Amino acid sequence: MQGFVNRAFQQYVQDMHGAAAWEEIRVIAGAPLDGFEPMLPSDAQSTRYLLDAMTGHLGHSEDALWEELGLYLVTHPRMEGLRRLLRFGGRDFVEFIWSLADLHDRGQLALGLLDLPKINIRSMDGPNQMRFDLDITWMMEGGVFLIYGALQAMADDYGALAVIRPNPGCITIELHDLGFGPARSFALIGEPPLSEARA
Repeated sequence: MQGFVNRAFQQYVQDMHGAAAWEEIRVIAGAPLDGFEPMLPSDAQSTRYLLDAMTGHLGHSEDALWEELGLYLVTHPRMEGLRRLLRFGGRDFVEFIWSLADLHDRGQLALGLLDLPKINIRSMDGPNQMRFDLDITWMMEGGVFLIYGALQAMADDYGALAVIRPNPGCITIELHDLGFGPARSFALIGEPPLSEARA
């Protein structure tokens, strides 16, 4: 799993901060000349060195880096395939949230090395909102902020109005309006895009 995380951070730096920034970070972190290969074994220390190098060079906190990675994985054109895969989780943001309970197991089925965060979901309906509490368990401390960044991006992707807050070990989502804004176009094979279906 460390290899996938290291590679994701490498692509984030290259795409968002440029090749020169990545080269400086790579040298500081002692990363391989050709960068990280996700399928090759990497240890936790390599990720530690990489995070230290990024915080020093970019001036961002570790929590901010994990959050930015989550946003990047959903919104950057290079990651369109992942964004579409996540949209298969549901036709609206509520269905998508519930689908996260299976995220870890789906990752294991797709690729045994892919040890994604385990997410336990609790919900509570209020008079004007739906509330979800997501308990996050992962091998790395950045799991909460990684999911937090991805959730912000996915709420926008679905056009939902939600207040999302990271907390130690969990994330709180207060969902106010499923159709607050236009959703990004997405369609299953043989279906019209959801943005057209709403019209």
